[in-house]
Amino acid sequence: MGVSTPRRRRGKLVVAPHPVAAEAEVTWEEAKARFLLAQEAMGRRRRTVELHRESLKSCERALRAVEAPESLRAIRREDLERAIAWLLARLHPRTVNIRIQTLRMFFSFLWERGVISENPAAGIAKVKVPKRIPKTLSDEEVARLLEQPDLTTFVGERDYVMMLVFLDTGMRMGEILNLKLNDIDFSRRRIVIREAKDAEEREVPISERTAQALKRYLLDRADSPCEEVFISREDTPLNSCTLQDRLRLYGAKAGCRVPVSPHVLRHTFARMYIMNGGDPFSLRRILGHSTFEMVSVYVNLFAGDIQKQHERFSPVNRLALLEACSQPFPRGAQRPR
Repeated sequence: MGVSTPRRRRGKLVVAPHPVAAEAEVTWEEAKARFLLAQEAMGRRRRTVELHRESLKSCERALRAVEAPESLRAIRREDLERAIAWLLARLHPRTVNIRIQTLRMFFSFLWERGVISENPAAGIAKVKVPKRIPKTLSDEEVARLLEQPDLTTFVGERDYVMMLVFLDTGMRMGEILNLKLNDIDFSRRRIVIREAKDAEEREVPISERTAQALKRYLLDRADSPCEEVFISREDTPLNSCTLQDRLRLYGAKAGCRVPVSPHVLRHTFARMYIMNGGDPFSLRRILGHSTFEMVSVYVNLFAGDIQKQHERFSPVNRLALLEACSQPFPRGAQRPR
């Protein structure tokens, strides 16, 4: 299998096409299996590999719908663009961008392995996504939400503690569900997140109230052999459907304006953290964002609330000495020098 060599053409750096291997043409199923196996070998998280599998299945369906060539070697950029347009008519732009990301990785993998001579996905950009304002709960709604679980039952106590952890750390749903018993360090009041979205381990602090609630809950489930923190009554790890259903139920009972979900609780944590004086730098680390893009959204979104905080705590507003200077002077009077 030959290796492409970069060369210059009219001042631009171009990559020569791969000579295609002499082996029989690879089918879509074979290529998909090779790609997913390579992702696993690179240490990608199980959920990430499954997401690629789901994306490739969706893209294959779209390519068939637009009557693209069955041969991987015959697929051209125009075929992919028509498939993307087909997906856009049926899926949210954010979901389509996930499909595009997988397509780019898939065809780049095939090109690097010499399965195809040209990469039809090279240069295909993601689609524009309308900016969404993160939905959050008010302080009053948070208080009502925490009143809903029945703390005299195991499920109620579990759900109450789970919501406390969401609101105290801003953890993602997958991070909560994958939380293990030995991931909690009560001596330092820290939670170690090992199943992070970006595969980078991080620590998040927890409050004394959350730590005490966690200790009580763990005592009540001490006989369970399950290593996950949040479990069902059958001693199995809590699943995402049950978690989301419970949150929606409590949100409806609490009369919240928006359906309560793990993402709403994560956004609510960010809002309350900023409003209570937290800085964007520590917020980025706690949330596990690689950039400040999402953090800046939170800061800008709650600018009105920040204005209220400024009016309340402004040093100038609290200096009685300056109050006289803010009074209007009678017309014709001279301001003292």
